[in-house]
Amino acid sequence: RGSNKVLSPKQNGEVVPLEVVYEDDHVGVVVKPQGISTTGRRSLQAYLPYALKPTRAPPEESKGAIAKPRPCHRLDKATGGLVVCAKTFAAMQRLCEDFAKRNMQKEYVALVHGRPEAEGTFDGPVPGQDGKMKASLTHYKRGRTWPLKAKSEAAAEAAEAAEGQGNGNGNGKEGEEEERD
Repeated sequence: RGSNKVLSPKQNGEVVPLEVVYEDDHVGVVVKPQGISTTGRRSLQAYLPYALKPTRAPPEESKGAIAKPRPCHRLDKATGGLVVCAKTFAAMQRLCEDFAKRNMQKEYVALVHGRPEAEGTFDGPVPGQDGKMKASLTHYKRGRTWPLKAKSEAAAEAAEAAEGQGNGNGNGKEGEEEERD
């Protein structure tokens, strides 16, 4: 089906856009926005029937259609990303088994401050949604990095760029740098 933005029912007065990145008669893959739960009343699962087409898979192949598409895994409410959803019982069974047996893996991208080692492991407790600490094991590989410029270096570059043109800060004090935190 390609990448389509689908507007789903309103959540707290706002329209929740769902992007479908893949869909066939058994599964759909949608982008879950940050800030909504995967399951529950006002969740990704509640919006899936508006974003995914009903299955046309034959019953002998699909073991029957699921009344409403269901996510086969979850992402935390604060995490946005791709979620694989089942439209048939056969797909639901197989995908859930594969996630449970770790035949499929989720991959995350994070923006961090500092420069971690090229690869490593974080092994320690993290706070859960209920506030209790729970075990966590994360293997990582450092991806792309960007150098951070010191404030004085950035200010010098800005002054060079503004030289002869005013500083562009709109305060009417040409040549003076606007004070910022």
